[in-house]
Amino acid sequence: QGDIFAAQGPPSTFCEVEFTEGQQVDKVVLMNQQSDGTTVILKDPSGNIVHEYTVRGSSQSEKTVVYSFLPKPRWVDWYLGIKHQPVIDLEEEWQNFYKNITDTRVGPDWLNDYMIIKDDTPFEFPKTDRTLERVFCRDQNITPNDKHSPIATCPKKWLENITDRNPYLDFWSVWNNVQLANDTCIHKTCQPSWLNETKNPFQDDDSCYDFFNDCIDENPERYQCLKFWDHCRSKLFELDSYKKHPTYPKEYCDGDPDLTCKLEWLDGENQELTPACQDFSDYCHRKLDETYPGRGSEYHYPEIYCDGDRDLTCKEEWLREYSEEMSTQYQNGTRCHQFWTYCQTRLRTNHTEFVWPLYDEPTVEDYMPGYCCLDEPTDAAFEQDFWGQYYTPSRSKRGMVCQERGWWHMGMSEEPCSQGKGKWYRTPCITLYTCIESRPHLGDVGYRESFEDFVIDEDLVIYDPSDLDQCQRTRAALGFDDNHLDDHEVCDFFKGYMCDEE
Repeated sequence: QGDIFAAQGPPSTFCEVEFTEGQQVDKVVLMNQQSDGTTVILKDPSGNIVHEYTVRGSSQSEKTVVYSFLPKPRWVDWYLGIKHQPVIDLEEEWQNFYKNITDTRVGPDWLNDYMIIKDDTPFEFPKTDRTLERVFCRDQNITPNDKHSPIATCPKKWLENITDRNPYLDFWSVWNNVQLANDTCIHKTCQPSWLNETKNPFQDDDSCYDFFNDCIDENPERYQCLKFWDHCRSKLFELDSYKKHPTYPKEYCDGDPDLTCKLEWLDGENQELTPACQDFSDYCHRKLDETYPGRGSEYHYPEIYCDGDRDLTCKEEWLREYSEEMSTQYQNGTRCHQFWTYCQTRLRTNHTEFVWPLYDEPTVEDYMPGYCCLDEPTDAAFEQDFWGQYYTPSRSKRGMVCQERGWWHMGMSEEPCSQGKGKWYRTPCITLYTCIESRPHLGDVGYRESFEDFVIDEDLVIYDPSDLDQCQRTRAALGFDDNHLDDHEVCDFFKGYMCDEE
């Protein structure tokens, strides 16, 4: 390849051109100019003929595909190494959290619900000035550090023995023994109905007036304890959490207070558990939901992966199905659809210029610097949209075909093509693409991370050798004219950078 034959016409002698990847010869092209045409022979490094055809005039008897010679773009290797990392990361995150949960509760699950039950009906003590005083339970045995502290919520100490009877029933015996100061009162003992009065029902000149006050003054705090204890016990028995696990004090699953949550409790088909283990299992579920709210559908045990494979990577066949609409192979919402979407997003984000398939079957002629089209505007079929227009690569992409190509040597440069009354166009930069893509991969001998960074930073990657803008950009980035004819020279310069890195 190159421009060495540009001004010399077709060769009259046997010549040899090597196509290389690194230092290894991939294919040998032999071209022999004879009177009846040019014979092109492709051989592999072992000397076996791979393809052979003859070019007569400007026609070619066979289109020889050499696509398999091109190295696979390294972004494909990157793509094929992508795992469904968001799912993997979330799985590791929540499982590590879950497996380290211990039962730090000081009591059974219902204990907190019990201890927030309030005394909403304190005793309303009727004072003589006809105002009411709210009286709460007070018991020094419950609040030993402050005997005057009101008990306004159900205390845990009342649960020491749930089967106990109310410890404040002795209030009645004391209350019934209040001494009558004036035996003229019609009531000889304190009346239970008086505890519901909001004011003294007797006139102040009535002999029962003072007796009522004496009864009401007889330890109303203890009376309120009597009422509130019954209220706490009644509300406790109504709690659903208590009905499931009424045991108190707390029992630990497997008798181990340091036990951590077990993943098998999440499989949806729990084996029969003891009440204590079932309670701990429920607690583990709640802690997980509290830490990852709204993500209940995103964690599973066992975790759900596309094709059931945690190590599955983006599939090459998915590249052939890239479009705005998902392949019907996977239903929307399935794990495979989610993985497919993730692969698509990563590829479009990290390699915005990717092209797949890479190139439409390059031929031997594509390895020339260019090609010469001898068509006149009237050569296009009359019924086609392009009749009356010159052939151009942009029109070629819309379906226009060059009807008559010049001799192969007329593709060496614009000069011989112009001399033959043709128009010259650049071919895809397959040589430059192959050169750059053949640099050592990670793990290969000669790989240098600094050189790889240089290739990326200088924007030397060619995604599509048929995109002439990418070809020109890469030549210019390496210091050459963007339309430089000899890509072998550009390649040698590129390899010089690689050697300098070493």
